[in-house]
Amino acid sequence: VCIASAGTPAVILLTVDGDTTWSEAYRDPSPQAFFDALVFTGALSQTFAEPNHQHGYALSDPVDGQWLLLETFNGGRDWLKVEHAPKALEKEAAFAASNGSLALWDAHLWLGTGGATTSPKDNLLQWDGDRWQRKTSSIASGESAGVFAVHFWSSDLG
Repeated sequence: VCIASAGTPAVILLTVDGDTTWSEAYRDPSPQAFFDALVFTGALSQTFAEPNHQHGYALSDPVDGQWLLLETFNGGRDWLKVEHAPKALEKEAAFAASNGSLALWDAHLWLGTGGATTSPKDNLLQWDGDRWQRKTSSIASGESAGVFAVHFWSSDLG
């Protein structure tokens, strides 16, 4: 079991004994880091390659203008920065309250954002493992506004 802090310092904790003890699996030194979402491919995906409870992602608000996205392949014991995470728009961030700003569907990772005013409807990011694409939604972003959560019912409805 992993938990991520929604605050500073940005840490991910791991328990392997049913929450009797917790260990720090990741700590980001930046005061800008703030975890918004934590998902594992076996928990929330329908068709994301092969469901795998050891493979997961953690998302932080942007650090120095770039999204901080972490990936684990061993159930959260070790976390690696996704090297080619996209640049953020000015004032862009994710909403932490729902843990819904990340979704896995059909071999893609989706990120819903808010806060940006420079391009207020370009608030979805899609990653296929190689490249990021910015997508437009019908939800306008602004101060305290934007995509709060991303979920898919099917390949055609999300």
